[in-house]
Amino acid sequence: MSTNLEFPLVQETCFAVCWCQASGDPHYIMFDGQRVNFMGTCKYTLSQYQKVGDTCSYAVEVKNEHRSGYTHVSYTRLVDIRVFDTTIRLHLQKRVYVNGKLVFLPYRTAQFEIALSGTYVRLETRCGLVVQFDGASSAIVQVPNVYGNDLTGICGNCNNNPNDDQKDYSRYEVVDDSDLQLQHCKKVEDFHPCAQNPTFKTEGETTSVCRVMDPTSTTQSAFSECFKSYRETAGLLFSSCVYDYCAFRVDNTEGKTLEKVLCDDVSDLSYLCAMGGITVKWRTSTLCPLPCGPNSHYSADMSACPATCVDREAPSKCTGNAVEGCECDTGYVLSNQRCVRVAECGCTDDDGQYYPLGTKFVSKDCSVVRQCTAVGNEMKIVVKETRDPCGTNAECKLQDGQYTCVCKARHKGDPLKGCTEITCGTNAHYVKKVTACPASCQDPTAPSSCQKPMAEGCACDKGFVRNDGQCIRVQECGCKDDDGTQYQDGAEFISSDCSVVRQCTAVGNEMKIVVKETREPCGTNAECKLEGGQYTCVCKARHTGDPLKACTAPRECRKKLEGADYQGEVSQTVTGKTCRTWNTMKARRYAILGAHNGCRNPNSEQKAPWCFVKTGNDWEYCDIPMCDGKKPGCIATTTVSCSSQNGNSKRCKKEGVRRVTWIDQVDDPKCVFGLTYGREKDEVWVNGGCGGTFKICYMPERNSYKPIPTPNTECKKTRKGTEYKGTWGITASGRLCQSWSSQYPQANKFYKKLSRQANYCRNPNPVARKRPWCFVDDPKSKTKWEYCDILYC
Repeated sequence: MSTNLEFPLVQETCFAVCWCQASGDPHYIMFDGQRVNFMGTCKYTLSQYQKVGDTCSYAVEVKNEHRSGYTHVSYTRLVDIRVFDTTIRLHLQKRVYVNGKLVFLPYRTAQFEIALSGTYVRLETRCGLVVQFDGASSAIVQVPNVYGNDLTGICGNCNNNPNDDQKDYSRYEVVDDSDLQLQHCKKVEDFHPCAQNPTFKTEGETTSVCRVMDPTSTTQSAFSECFKSYRETAGLLFSSCVYDYCAFRVDNTEGKTLEKVLCDDVSDLSYLCAMGGITVKWRTSTLCPLPCGPNSHYSADMSACPATCVDREAPSKCTGNAVEGCECDTGYVLSNQRCVRVAECGCTDDDGQYYPLGTKFVSKDCSVVRQCTAVGNEMKIVVKETRDPCGTNAECKLQDGQYTCVCKARHKGDPLKGCTEITCGTNAHYVKKVTACPASCQDPTAPSSCQKPMAEGCACDKGFVRNDGQCIRVQECGCKDDDGTQYQDGAEFISSDCSVVRQCTAVGNEMKIVVKETREPCGTNAECKLEGGQYTCVCKARHTGDPLKACTAPRECRKKLEGADYQGEVSQTVTGKTCRTWNTMKARRYAILGAHNGCRNPNSEQKAPWCFVKTGNDWEYCDIPMCDGKKPGCIATTTVSCSSQNGNSKRCKKEGVRRVTWIDQVDDPKCVFGLTYGREKDEVWVNGGCGGTFKICYMPERNSYKPIPTPNTECKKTRKGTEYKGTWGITASGRLCQSWSSQYPQANKFYKKLSRQANYCRNPNPVARKRPWCFVDDPKSKTKWEYCDILYC
């Protein structure tokens, strides 16, 4: 079947017409009637006729793109038409550019005219070429069938033979100097969304939007009359609607976004019917209502040539069939895309080009800004501003449709003041068009998915990528794990369960993280913890042994009198006081013991296990039994004399004695001596009628202890503590400080200033910080830094 239609293109002349459409996401109905889905995201030749010496030669090109994160489908972004040595661009939101300059509608020359027609912007040439674009995703090309076999492009030729058209549509990719050309276009993959989930296909066929297009349905449709003439083409558009439904459901898209896509499909069928002279009133307040701007309303059968500020009588001269769209209210006409009163129409310049009221535009040398404005009862183009010439190494060029000063090629800077030559650093070179998404250590494949326009600039040499503004060899990048952590080439790191050793290494032209070794889980009573920036097996708290094999739980006893071996959990002193944690400020020299408060005797400094208590720098002994069950040796001994009379027992006290451990060397074995343990002090007693002396083993009272002093360097004199030069490297919450010379795990801008300060607490920025602080040496920490608890001197 051929979709050649009879449609008047030029007044008093009718041609048999070849018709092709790119719509939706995108679907193509070719000149010879076949339907294809081609999801390329480059620029492609939609249709062209090129014959030497024929002034009617043309090329129509479309640029496709992904939108809103939907990668399964692409959309028509713009349409470029090259005809009569002129380049016309129909862009999104119905913006129109002629040879790069933004123009306003209607726009007329001796060879072609561009105007709004219903929901489309319509270009029509004197040779019969018609190109229309709805400013969103649908483009239509109509050409006289006399060009027939000489047509090429995705639309194919027009000879009623669908079998001789090119099937490899990627071959029509346009490689040009377009500001929208991407460095790499994605490979077009076959995608059949309805095959992903057959349920979606059934849903799409029965959805209230698509089903009105189904020519095989027995249900009455607003398009029933149109089906009689265009049944086969309507079937193709119905298939496109179902395809779109499946594609968006695969992407988990519903609601307004999906509804708009499907409504656009129905609108395409409505336009097809209108071209054949069949008006279809299919929209309702609930089914695809078409919103219109101020001073306009929806019409299913408005003139294809609406009244404009340039030609108010256009409808009376129009030879085209009625179309649907937004029609200006009575008393209003079109000024570009807005409906205005006649008194609010704009200006026409010496070349006959129209400018809406208030529009500003710049001269070709960028020296004069003109504006269309009301002068008395007339609309005139007046000089609004004069400007200085463009700066050194700058020139006046069209950019975004307007003349503006820009730096010359290979230059950068302020084009109004002056531009300087672009100099590329080491391992880089200048290129006229460079990707806006260069390959980097963080994303070596960035150019392949870049959707940003290219521009001149510096590109890294082959084998080099961007990193912190410089071009470095790929091998110097290292690797990045799933958490975004960067590793140098050759670096090894262990998984969070200590079972896998991975390494950053070169694999071909890429740096990859590969598995180097697998390990057994940590041993009994061991756990995988982050220490020194790496995960490693360690014995659980107060356990000892080989963490790869097994760790032994601590015994609640000491092997030797001084108890340096004790690693248990007793945390009370002989007087019942609770011990302080070892990594507090007052126990600074013992911070290495960790954030626990178990009794210890580090380095055998005292005579038995001990700990700090809650008051001042005081410390006390702990009562830890001997592992062999014997009486522990004495820390202090003394002789007590105690006698009783008249058969009554007597309680004897000894000044300075806090806790009595045992009694020995009694003079009179017949006497019974014993101990009464008190909350404050222990008492020795003797039974009635006995007496004598005996030796006791005891713990001294607290007042006889010597407190462990705080060194003068381990304190601060001021609140902010900028003068503190001590060696404390633990935060107030007990976390280890990161070395100031390190950039891992926390980025550190003080690494040069404090590179010799190890990981000690400091306050290098007193304006922002209230007291000494440090970065936390933990890549998983939610806080990058914490304050330290430094005492006043």
